[in-house]
Order: sequence, then structure tokens, then C-alpha cells
Amino acid sequence: MNQAEPPGTPPPDGREPSPLETAPTLPGRTAPAAVDVPVLPLAPMEAGRYTLIGELAQGGIGRILRARDQRLNRPVAIKELLSPGRDMEARFITEALVTARLQHPSIVPVYEAGRWPSGEPFFAMKLVAGRSLADILAEKKTLEQRLALLPHVLAVAEAIAYAHTERIIHRDLKPANVLVGDFGETVVIDWGLAKDLGREGPGAEAFPQAGEPAPQNGSLTRLGTVIGTPAYMPPEQAAAHPVDERADVYALGAILYHLLAGAQPYDGGSSDEILEQVVKHPPPPLGQRQRGIPEDLLALVTKAMAREPSQRYATARELAEDLRRFQTGQIVGAHVYSLRERALRFVRRYRAAVAVTAVALLLLASVGAVSVRRIVAERDRAERKQVEAEAARSDAENTRQLALERADELTLLHARAAVEKDPNEAIAWLRSLSPHFTRWPAVRILAADAQSRGLATVLRGHTQTLDDMAFTRDGRRLVSSSDDHTVRVWELERGESRVLSGHTDEVWRLVLSPDQRFAATASKDRTARLWELDTGKSQVFAGHAGAVDGIALTPDGRHLLTSNRGDDLLRLWNVATGALERTFATGMGPLGQLKRSPNGRYVLVHSLRQPRAQLWDLERGTSRTLEHGGTIRSLAFSPLGDTAVTGGEDQTLRQWDVRTGQGRVLGEKLGILWAVAFSPDGKQLAAGNGDGQVRLWELATGQGRLLGQHDGRVNRLAFSPDGQRLASGSDDRTARVWEPSTGLSRVLHGHTSAVHPIAFTPDGKRLAVSGYDGTARIFTLSTAVDRVLAKAPTPLHTLAVSPGGRHLAVAGTDGSLRLINASTGTFHLLEAPAPEGARKDPLAFSPEGRWLARGGPGGRIHLWDSASGQALRPLEGHLAPLSALTFSRDGRQLASADMGGEVRLWDLDSGQAHSLGWHTGAVQRLTFSPDGNQLASGSADTTIRRWDLTQGGFQELRAHEDAVGALVFSSDGQQLVSGGMDHTLRLWDLTRGQGQRVDVSGNGVLELLLAPGERLISASLKDSMVRRWEGRTGQALPPLRGHRGDITALALSPDGRRLASASEDRTVRLWDLESGESRVLRGHTARVTGVGFLNDQTLVSTSEDGTVRLWPDELPMSPKALRSWLEQAAATPP
Repeated sequence: MNQAEPPGTPPPDGREPSPLETAPTLPGRTAPAAVDVPVLPLAPMEAGRYTLIGELAQGGIGRILRARDQRLNRPVAIKELLSPGRDMEARFITEALVTARLQHPSIVPVYEAGRWPSGEPFFAMKLVAGRSLADILAEKKTLEQRLALLPHVLAVAEAIAYAHTERIIHRDLKPANVLVGDFGETVVIDWGLAKDLGREGPGAEAFPQAGEPAPQNGSLTRLGTVIGTPAYMPPEQAAAHPVDERADVYALGAILYHLLAGAQPYDGGSSDEILEQVVKHPPPPLGQRQRGIPEDLLALVTKAMAREPSQRYATARELAEDLRRFQTGQIVGAHVYSLRERALRFVRRYRAAVAVTAVALLLLASVGAVSVRRIVAERDRAERKQVEAEAARSDAENTRQLALERADELTLLHARAAVEKDPNEAIAWLRSLSPHFTRWPAVRILAADAQSRGLATVLRGHTQTLDDMAFTRDGRRLVSSSDDHTVRVWELERGESRVLSGHTDEVWRLVLSPDQRFAATASKDRTARLWELDTGKSQVFAGHAGAVDGIALTPDGRHLLTSNRGDDLLRLWNVATGALERTFATGMGPLGQLKRSPNGRYVLVHSLRQPRAQLWDLERGTSRTLEHGGTIRSLAFSPLGDTAVTGGEDQTLRQWDVRTGQGRVLGEKLGILWAVAFSPDGKQLAAGNGDGQVRLWELATGQGRLLGQHDGRVNRLAFSPDGQRLASGSDDRTARVWEPSTGLSRVLHGHTSAVHPIAFTPDGKRLAVSGYDGTARIFTLSTAVDRVLAKAPTPLHTLAVSPGGRHLAVAGTDGSLRLINASTGTFHLLEAPAPEGARKDPLAFSPEGRWLARGGPGGRIHLWDSASGQALRPLEGHLAPLSALTFSRDGRQLASADMGGEVRLWDLDSGQAHSLGWHTGAVQRLTFSPDGNQLASGSADTTIRRWDLTQGGFQELRAHEDAVGALVFSSDGQQLVSGGMDHTLRLWDLTRGQGQRVDVSGNGVLELLLAPGERLISASLKDSMVRRWEGRTGQALPPLRGHRGDITALALSPDGRRLASASEDRTVRLWDLESGESRVLRGHTARVTGVGFLNDQTLVSTSEDGTVRLWPDELPMSPKALRSWLEQAAATPP
């Protein structure tokens, strides 16, 4: 086979496969869980990386191929799936990750995992040439020959002992899963059934449901609710009970049993028969099956295979130590020795030593000195060996730690990739990080991002497309129907479901009875059924000529209406008797869906093939034909029942008067409309088309507008009970929740195929989303990502946050200024809109939050008491408009500068000021040194001045070739960093007055921040990246990428660990500075102009959309609390 051959090609050599190759792998059923464990992502592999040479082995779900790594020019073993599928992939990738995490000489190292260009997963391992221990045992006919294989079993026990220290159990140990290399090496393989005991719940294992017959060979891996190989598994595993490390101990004992007896512990019959034997009684006594086995070795096997786990070795390490003692002739802990046995063992073990001792006694007088020297030499040699052993152990530990770090990095990579497409999957990945992981700030960002996108309760049970669903009125049940021929009743509070079986084909439609006790279903099997939800009993309504596509119950629940794809009859059934009470001939040929009016008098049904629908008056038995320009694809009644709408392939949306049958066209050239829905008050109508567009009409005016767009066909629409939200499901695998009043939407991810049914709970707080992948996901909608604190009638362009986060000041483009209470959102209008319109004056709070200062027209500085909003006496003296303001760190002084270049210093206690001097151009930035003794100013005249506030005078720093727009002192005040519009930074050594130039790729520097560790953060003109440098050396650090528009503002959290950035792309991003991870905060509908932190866990932003928004960042900070949160998020019930 070469690399061009598809995975799954049979062995090319025509040989008989070994038991290892033919062992089927069908893992067991996992308990229901709140967090889905989906198919996990792997990076695609470039073509030509590996050349596949031939097949080495084949198992139940995968095979191993010999290959050559062309990049590193080395032989490797490639494992790949034989039958790709979602569940098998989960198990396969679990095996790759577990094996990669385990670094031991007797466990094959994993080099790489990925996907072939065709999409199938694989992983590459070290190539170990050899045969399985099962094949070797089959060749050994005598006990003496088999005892020579004991070192291999010891090596397996030591490898499993190491795995147990990592809290991983194998669960399928057997001779076929042990490879013996050509040079004596021993390797444990096939970790596909391994379980991480340190991870309870979802993600600890990811195995599919049973679905194949049991193997006819008890030495093969069993499928179904019991996992493992029956002949080697302990009783508790055979009984499908939870297992721990002692299950592997039993399997090691069973391998020893096989080695000593020459046969597996349980023989004969199918796996089910062997399972029954395992559960009921122990295997035949080993001493009876093979004579001559040493008593202490018999005792070791007996203890390892004890029926009760508590009577076995507690760990594989203890078993390995006893086995090693046996091999070296020492006392085995599992056996009780008599005095005679101890004496004989002593002589046998130390036969040479006893003889030497006898001779030594005879020659002691003559050779005493020589013996002493030898003893000293042996002691020294032993000490050297001990040092070497300790060094080897240290190297092994370092290797293990590196392997853990690589595995954790891979896990973090998968979590990052999963956040957008399935937040549940991202949480599952994060929960799998090892206990030694340290980069928890990055985890926190990813977890918060997943939470903001929506964590769902996943309902698994249906095996095919989920076609329809509905909540009961109390919200405690969800009823669903599926192509798998079943109906399910989900008890949401208990996390359980019941299957209602009876249909023999796909179940397309479902409606609940008015009293919520029954569900009516329509099926492709040409029947309708009425199910009693409590008992599961059903009543069949048969006799349709084709698949039933439409179904409805009358408001009193006494009659059932159906339409089908086989004839033109609308059927009315008596629910009490099950009899067909009446038929209505439509003359339209095969019929599609039907809808009944809220009062039950009218029914609207459309033709599958003709461009028309009919509106039937059930009381009178009359109908009106509603002509459409194309086949109808969607229809609905208004809540009042006075109007109906239809959407068709003619790309029109039509509204019909139910009483008269008169219609009007609401819109044309809209695309094929696949979904329509009325708002609960009947004032709005939503429609979705094949291009993914969602439109909204105001029915009073007939005016429609585009609300937004999916990336695929819109299949379903539903308004929330209060009409405040509109949900849509699409072929793009997402659902969206829209706010019709604002046009904002929230995207709900997680499904792996098209989304069809959607349903709000009766209280509107949750949304169920389901589709072709057979799952339903329930999202909580009350967890808003942000909160609108205040809304101004004008675009906002400036934001200032008081220290401590109690108050905000926001300035509008109309010149207005508002002081906002950050807790309540109440505000004082400090300055009304100005007649001259837009002004962008400097704005700042004092360090203790007492004062708010703003530069005003005519050179005035306005001051307010931030607690009361009371205006104070303005500070006058500047002759030009203000361009910069900043308070000293003690809050007693205020520095100001103007467009004419003057710099002033104000004493706030007295209100007095003195002029420090003038630049020759407008001053663009002011900043105080940390000790408050210096003031730096940057100007459009390209110069920087450092003003000495204690002795007077200034130092001028010249180097920039354009205006200086950003300044920041180092934390010790010995360095000043400036950013200019000449695309450079300058790092100034203030003691020497010399500056180091740092070229900034992009444009002029607008903002500079100093982060902990003397790291610089900057934003530049017309740049979508946040750039970073080492402040002392100017060495560039990796930039922060993610925005899709120019950055407009930056802010550091009070603890300096996180950064917030605002952008023209209408988003805010929250960055973890240590890892560079970020999350997107969406909500603004226009350019974001300001951002700040109220505290370490709350952001605030302003936008040209006029809103002030709060963004909570409430996840725990400590690693322990965050890990606990991840566990809780995964276990949240429906």
C-alpha cells in the first residue's frame, strides 16, 4: 500500500491475521452526561509527509501500518481507523492522547497525531519490530520454556505501575496487547479502552453504544455494556461495575496464569458464556492445571486474581515488586514460608556465597586483608551505581514532565479550536488538563469565552435526524421525534428519557395536546399516532395513502387533522374512537404540511406540487384556494387567526385575510422562503430564506427589513413567548437568537450538521436546538454576556473611569458630558450638547476619584465633584483650547497643556497655577513620573520636555521626526518611553539624555501602557494589532492579533494581568497578557471608542452606538477554584 491508498485497504500479503489484528473493539456504554464528548479536532497532515509501506496488524476498529517519516527520514508505525465515525474517532483520539501522555520504555511513544488529507484520523508511533506475547506463548510447550518469559510480564507490570501513578488504567490487558521486540524489549499497546481516573464524568472516556454481536472468542475485546476481554477481566468489570487500578492488577495476574498454565484462565464458548463464568466462579486452580509451579509464584497469581478487589495487590507496583523478588530469589510477600522453605531458599539464593563463606572461614587468617579491600571496592562500586541510578531516575522524571507539558499544550490547542464550533467541547478539553498544568490564566480566558458563547445541556439518545420537538407547558418535559422511528420524552429535571416505540419509519411531525397529556405524531410509515406521555401507550390512525406530513389537534383535543403525500384528502379523526370522521377533498394532489388557526375553525394546507394552498372552514366544510406563483414551502397563522402567510419558490411572501381569502404580496425577490413565524402579539412577521437571510416585517405598515444572515439555508424560526427574541436554525450548523428591536444576535454552536427544530421553553429562558446529528442542545438564554448600563442619544467618543470604578464620565460627539454611577446607571448631565457640535476635549479623574476635570472651550478647565456632580470654580489661564490633562499621583496637582504649546501646573488646594513653559506646537500628551517630581510633555513640534517640578527648568529630548503622541515613565522613573507619529518608539535614559530607537511596524503610535515586568503595550494609527516590547531593551514581543479593524483604545486591569482593547470592528477583546489568549466581547453595533476596568473582573466600554456596556468577567481566579468551576459547568443539569 502506498500513501495514495485510502485508509481501510485490506492487508496486501494475503496472510492470516493474528488475534491481535482481528480483535474487534467495541467499547461500552457511558452514563448520560451534561457535557457532550464530541469528535475531537486534529490538524490536517500535509500530503507526502508519510510513505505507507505495509500492514503490520489489524484490530476491531483500527490497524497499524509500517511507514516512513519523509521529513525526519525514520521508520514509524502508523495507526489509523478502519471504520471512521464520530464515536470511534472519540475512542481513537482518546487512545492517542493517553498514549502520548505516558512516557515509559515499555509504552510506545506517540510522535504525532493528525488527519490524512481525506479527513481520516491517525497517529504516528515508534516502530517496534516483534511479535505479540500471545503468539510467543502459543509456541512454548513446557513450563520451563514459558517461565523464561517472566521478565516480559515484569516489564508489563512496571509499565502499568507507571500508568497508575498517572491515574490511568488500561482495562484491556492481555497477551495479545503485549509486543515483544526482536531485541527483548517489551511494549504494552492498544490503550483505546484506557480511562483517566482523575477525570470523572464526560470526557474521561468516549465510547459508542453497543451495536455489534458479542465476539465468539473470549480472548477478544468485547463490545457493548461490558468493555475489555472476558478471559482476562475481573468479576466487577464483567458485571459492568466501576473499576479502578485493581482491575489491571487482576488482568496482570490472568496473564501470569496464562503463562504458567499454557492456557487462558477461562476457555471455551462465546464471550457471553465466558463472561458468565467470570462473574459466577473463579478459574480452575492453577496448581491443578500445571504441575511444578513454585508455591510462591502460585501465591502471587492467587493474590492478583482474588475475586474481591480489596484482597488483591492495591497497585501494579506492589505486584511488580513481588514478581521481581521471585526472580531474584527473595521472599515474595504474597506467600507464607515455612522455616524449611526459608532455609532452602537461602541456600539456593546464596549458594555461591555460602560456598565462598566456607572457604573464607578456612582461609580467613591468610586472606583477611584482601577480603577487606574487596568489600571496600564493592561498597564503592555500589555507591557509584546508586548515583547513576538516581541520575537515570531524574532524567526519566524530566522526560515525563516534558511529555505532560506537550500533552497539555496539545489539549489547550484543541480547546482553543473548539471554542467557536462547540463551547461544550472546549470545556471538556480544559477539564482534561493534567494536575501539573500551570497556565491557568489562559484556561480562564478560554473558559470564559466558551461560557459567553453558550454552554448547553446535550440530550443524546436519538440515533438519526431529530425532526420535531416541543416543550410541555410546565417546561419539565421535552418531547422529540426522529428519523430513527422513535419518540422520546425527556424528563429534564431528572436528566432521563423514555423511548416511545411503535412507528416503523421516520417520525416527521409532533404536536402536544391542549392538556399536555398526549403527543400526536405524523410518520413516513403512513400513520399518525396519539401517545399518552405518562404510560407510552399509543393509538394508531391508519389508512393514509402516503407519508403523513401534516398533523394538528383541535383546541378541545377531540379531533385530529392529518394530511399526507399520497392523496389530496384532508382527514379529520375522532380521537376518542379512532375513527375517520370526515375527509375533505382538496383537488390539489399530494399534500404537504398543514396549520390550524388558534381557534380551530380554519385549516391551511398546501400542495406538494402545485403553486397553491387551500384554506378550509371546518365548521362550514368550505374552502378557498390561495394561488401562489410557485410551490409553497412555508405557512403560518397569526396569533389571532385572522390572517395567514405563505412563502414559496416564486420568492414572494404573501399575507391572506382568513375571512375573505384576499391576499397581498408583502415582499418579492426574497429568495425561496423555508420558514415563517409570527410574533406572539401578531405585529411582526419573520421569514427566512435559502440564502440564510432573516427578514422582519412590521405588519401594520407592511415594511420589511433585513435582520441578519446565516451562512446557510434557514430551516426554522420561532419567537420567544414574550416576543423579545427570535430564534433561527440553519444549515450552517448554528442557531441564532436575535433581538428584533436592535438587530443584535447571539450565535449558538455545537451541532455537527444542519439545525432544524428549535423551541423556546414556556418561560422563554431556554432554547432547545436540534438537527441532523440526532442531538438536542438546551441553551440558557438568561446568561447575558453584557449589560447596557446607560444609553445616550448621541454617539460617544470619550470614556474616563474613576479609580475604584465607582463612576464613569462619557463625552458625546455633540459636546455633552455625562457622569454615570457604575452601579446603578443613573447619571448627571454635566454639560449639555454644545451648539458648535463635536468636541473631543481631554477628560480625567483624579487618582482618589474625588475630582473630574475636562478641558473646555476658551482654555478653561472645568472641575466637578464626582460624588455629587456639583460643578466647582473653573480654572482659567490658558489662551488656547486644551489638548491634554493629567493629575499627579497624590491628586494635589493638575497638569494641563493647550494647542498653543503652553504647559501649566495647578495647585488644586489653592486653585493657583504657574506656567512651566511652551512648546512650539500643540502638546499632545502629559504624564507625571512615579514620584511626582517630574512632568513629561510630548508635542506636535517633535520634541519631548522633562520638567523638573522641584527645582524648575526642563530637559529637552529631540529625536522624533514627527509629532509625539504617547509617553510613559518606567516604574522607577529612570526611563521615559515615547511614541511618535514617525513610526518609532524612543527609550530614553534620563540620566544621560540618550534615546534608543525602536522601529514600529505600521503607523504612528497613539497609546502606550506600562504592564508589570516593565513591558510596553502600544496601539498605533490604522493598526488592528496590539504591539508589545520589553521596556528595558526594546526587544519586540509577539503582537496580539484578533481584531478586524483599527484599535481605538486600550486599558490595563488593576492587577496588570489582563488587557482590554476596543476597535472599529465593533468589538472589545479581553487579553491574558501572559499567554496571549483572548476572548471577543460582542454587543456594540457601531465603532467602540472607549474601554476601561471598573475592577479586576468588570469591563466597561463606550461606542458610537450611544451605549455604555458592562462586561462581567466573573470566573474564579485561583487554579483550584477554576478547575472546580470547570467540573461544575460540565455537570450542570438540564
